[in-house]
Amino acid sequence: MHGFSQPARAHADVAGTSADGEKIGDEDKNEPTATTSANLFGLYGALIDADDQADAQVLARLGWTLFTMASEAQQARYGVTHLLDEVLIAARAAAAGHGSPAALAILCQVLGRHGWLPPAKATPLQMLAAPAPHAHDRGYEAC
Repeated sequence: MHGFSQPARAHADVAGTSADGEKIGDEDKNEPTATTSANLFGLYGALIDADDQADAQVLARLGWTLFTMASEAQQARYGVTHLLDEVLIAARAAAAGHGSPAALAILCQVLGRHGWLPPAKATPLQMLAAPAPHAHDRGYEAC
């Protein structure tokens, strides 16, 4: 037995799914794996079971799955940090330019490039009433 307490967990099978049938390690390399608490608890349970059974092959696969999840989370963090830095630099340039059209154009260009601007001539009420756009939709116009 292990020298630490185990939280309640769903037992995972060798195929990478929990007892409720939820994927805990996506083998498809074309789609990023969503890291959730349920995924991590399922992996934790599978690791404990594989360790108890001294199954090196399953331990190696689950270790690789954890490494992949951590790498994807690190890449997502890098991407978000890069986007926030880009917006911060543009916002600082707009503030330094005291809201001049040239200074605002930089911020407008950054926001437009990422689809973060409302459609031209949209009112705040229209924007609040509109359904949220999907991440892949770029139906916004630049300044």
